[in-house]
Amino acid sequence: MSRIQSSIGLITGVPIEETVNQLMKLNALPRTRLAARNDTLGKEQAAVTSLTTLVIGVQLTTDRLGQTSLFSGSKVSSSKPDLLAARSTGTPAVGSYSFVPVRQAQSQQLTSSLYASADQKLSAGTVTIHAGGFLDQSANLDQLNGGAGVSRGFIRITDRSGRSQDIDLRYAQNASDVVSSINASSLSVVAKIDDGRFVLTDVSGSTTSNLVIEDVGIGTTARDLGFDNVSVATNSAQGANVHQLHRSTALRNLRDGLGVELPKTGAALRLNLRDGSQVNFTSQLNGRQANLGQLIDEINAAGAGKLSARISSNGQSLEIEDLTTGLATYSISSPSGSLADQLGLDASPVAGVITSDRLQSGLSDTLLSTLGGGSGVQTSGSVTITDKLGQSDTINLSSAKTLQDVIDLLNDGANNASFRVQLNRSKTGIEVVDTSGGGGSLQVQNAGGDEVATALNIVGTSASGTIDSGTLNRQFVGRNTTIRDFMSGGSLARTSIRFTDSAGRTSTLNLATRTSETMGDIVDGINDLGLGIEAGINQNGDGIMLVDTAGGQGTMTVADVGGGAAASQLRLAGTATS
Repeated sequence: MSRIQSSIGLITGVPIEETVNQLMKLNALPRTRLAARNDTLGKEQAAVTSLTTLVIGVQLTTDRLGQTSLFSGSKVSSSKPDLLAARSTGTPAVGSYSFVPVRQAQSQQLTSSLYASADQKLSAGTVTIHAGGFLDQSANLDQLNGGAGVSRGFIRITDRSGRSQDIDLRYAQNASDVVSSINASSLSVVAKIDDGRFVLTDVSGSTTSNLVIEDVGIGTTARDLGFDNVSVATNSAQGANVHQLHRSTALRNLRDGLGVELPKTGAALRLNLRDGSQVNFTSQLNGRQANLGQLIDEINAAGAGKLSARISSNGQSLEIEDLTTGLATYSISSPSGSLADQLGLDASPVAGVITSDRLQSGLSDTLLSTLGGGSGVQTSGSVTITDKLGQSDTINLSSAKTLQDVIDLLNDGANNASFRVQLNRSKTGIEVVDTSGGGGSLQVQNAGGDEVATALNIVGTSASGTIDSGTLNRQFVGRNTTIRDFMSGGSLARTSIRFTDSAGRTSTLNLATRTSETMGDIVDGINDLGLGIEAGINQNGDGIMLVDTAGGQGTMTVADVGGGAAASQLRLAGTATS
């Protein structure tokens, strides 16, 4: 039986299915609206979540703005790492720098002098290897002309025979590089250093041309070296002094790089003036960052109208003049720290002026005050030298301020005897060499005043004709020496060091919690431990010395804590030997 299916009423003709669907749709409107609302809220929630994520990201980024490490950190890269690798080890100034690679780094081998026997055992002793203490340490070109430096480029030299050559000084780093480059040329010209000047001497024997030193093109290298378009009809040309003290001379470069240390509190200088008044000078400067001009200005401000601080006319010392009058004695001392002693201002006045020690040696020289580990060599005396023929000369060295002064005075004083004084093979001392060829012995003796020959370690008699002083212990580590310089550019492990005095008391110096920048900071840190241990710069001027003052029955010891290495790096780890 078949069925009839229809959504339309058979009698009425009404579309029942459509009507029902419409009615159901009307009844479902609230549900539809609710679903749409729910979908809208879901999208809004997703948007809020996304916004929250973005805000948190911004917050985390802005929170970093309060961290100093964000601004002090740096990233360095090289455009050609295969030729020149670069890395950041400190806080370099931000910028782009251009370098011209000269040659790749290579291994270097240093050999000692020959031993008398290939199979004889060496006697007991200690061998110390370090990178400082050389007496011919050459001044960096960037320190010349009051810190303005020397522009690198070419200079043109014409010898007196008329031959010219351009000398390439683009890669010169120090004064010795300049001398070596000129002397390596094919010209008949010899370059040398005379205190703070370069001197060129023609050895051609010709008078065809003037001796000419000039810049090439628009360069200023020759002028910066003290030769401003020099053309002389003599065999020698002396440049201007390019290594004098200037207002811009950094305090850290004084005293041949030992610098000066300014006390953090108290009066750095006390000036007792002739009118009976007193000026206490307290400095606000950082000795590692300030220059000589700033120090002079501070001193003058402290004693305005009563004193005048200035650089001496020869550019070698600091002068402080008492402008007052009276019968009191003018003197300078240091109530806090040792600035007066460091500068040599604890001296007697001359016509109301106290002059410091010489604060800077020549271009390739050493101050006598830095020898003996920093104790200095007093030269108010004479030396008598007798050659192997028995001829003698007595030479007064009282005017000497540098080691080159001593060498020049001795060599220039050889009027009767035949000898030569020069740096020894290791460049850490001097030697006196007989040139007479006689059959006797070379002899060096003191001759009144300070025992200067003894201080220079050249007193003695030699049948071989050579007397070598051995090392004169040039001080190259002081309280103001940075830890980085002591580590030869490396870094010191910021770990803990345990100190035990002879009484058995122990304390630990944690370098990770201290802002130690100089060797003086480390010395002070050790002395602040409250132990019977006194720290200071050692007698050789190359490191730290510890002295036990506890008077106990035990032995002073120093050791690294855990896996640290600071004590070993400072050469302090171990047990006291005496």
